[in-house]
Amino acid sequence: LTPKVPLRASSTFFILNFIDTLGKNLSIKGITSILAMLQWVIGAILSYRYVVDDTVYGMSVNESQYMNFALYGTLTFIAGMYIPLSFSDKYKNIDIEKLKSDVKANSAAGPRLVIIGLIAAFTKSYASEGLAFVFFLLQNIRFIGLYYIILSDNKYKIFWTIMVMGSLFITAVAGGMFHELLLWTGFMIMIVSFFYPQHFFKKFFIVLLLFVLGYIMQSIKGEFRKETWGKELKTENVLITFFSLMHDRIADPEYILSEENRNNNIIRINQGWIISRIMFNVPAYVDYAEGETIKEAVYASLLPRVLAPEKAISGGKKNFERFTGLALIQTSMDLSPLGESYANFGPSKGIYFMFLYGLFFNLALLLITRISIKKPEILLWVPLIFLQAIKAESDIMTSLNHITKASLIVYLLFSPLGKRFWR
Repeated sequence: LTPKVPLRASSTFFILNFIDTLGKNLSIKGITSILAMLQWVIGAILSYRYVVDDTVYGMSVNESQYMNFALYGTLTFIAGMYIPLSFSDKYKNIDIEKLKSDVKANSAAGPRLVIIGLIAAFTKSYASEGLAFVFFLLQNIRFIGLYYIILSDNKYKIFWTIMVMGSLFITAVAGGMFHELLLWTGFMIMIVSFFYPQHFFKKFFIVLLLFVLGYIMQSIKGEFRKETWGKELKTENVLITFFSLMHDRIADPEYILSEENRNNNIIRINQGWIISRIMFNVPAYVDYAEGETIKEAVYASLLPRVLAPEKAISGGKKNFERFTGLALIQTSMDLSPLGESYANFGPSKGIYFMFLYGLFFNLALLLITRISIKKPEILLWVPLIFLQAIKAESDIMTSLNHITKASLIVYLLFSPLGKRFWR
């Protein structure tokens, strides 16, 4: 069976299945599957076709070798997420009516969570290094608060939506980082679909529109950063530059479809260049880690830095340089779970590990879904819990650390003492 056959079939299935399940059950698995296929497999195939002369971002091993590991590693990861577990069918579909009543019974929760999130966003720069991640989580609570507002009877939904999404848009544009903007917009579509079910073709159009906007924003990223980074510009001037570049792109579709823009976007979405570099470098120049980084990830995610000051730091620079043989200067990149699985276990065992990694996601989501039987509103917190974990470029330490710490924050907020701050 050649890689092209399962690639076409699986890519089509995951996209259509994700769109179909919007509003029916949790779409976290669908989002994770699409991002993994896009960044580990499709981006790599496009790179082999069109980005052949790039000495940095080009692929480092031949296509057959890469695809025989990456495609099947990705598919086993997805299989681990979707394999039916004990009692999983019983909890598959979400009780929408119970979710609505639960949210409406706590109508004050939404505005309070938004305010907490905005305060954390404006004060995070003053937080100590040890509390930086806590403030990162707290600032994103504003989106969870917005979900409460949208699904409630609040009369000022438009005001709160503009406040929350507007602050996200300004922050994303000011920093030249559009990933969070697209991700939270996608989460918004997922959550709102619970309350306002739409037919398949309307959902398909919305997802397609988000993809097109993302593609156009990616096409201006390089020029936008060149115009704004390292310069003391006022926020309004940064926004003017952004909208000007977006207008120019929309008015010039030839550039959007040009070879230059196509190749730039392929480079941005393709995590395969990192994975292939690992495959080139390990074990020829560096030995397999034999589970070392996985153990470090588990250890780091379970213990706070106060109790384990010597534990590894998320961010990927050390492992990236070790396993790719490339030096990073004033930047940080991660290996991705697929790249890390190869660095630890090689091609065959790495594929098996990806199944177990997907199974971990499956178990975590099953646990949350079972909790939601008695407390449906916990489902609104799923985007916060999996925010960093669903990204195909995050390393395993970042993913595990985010899931465990975010889950702890949610647990504390739902404790009797925590509820006093937002209920």
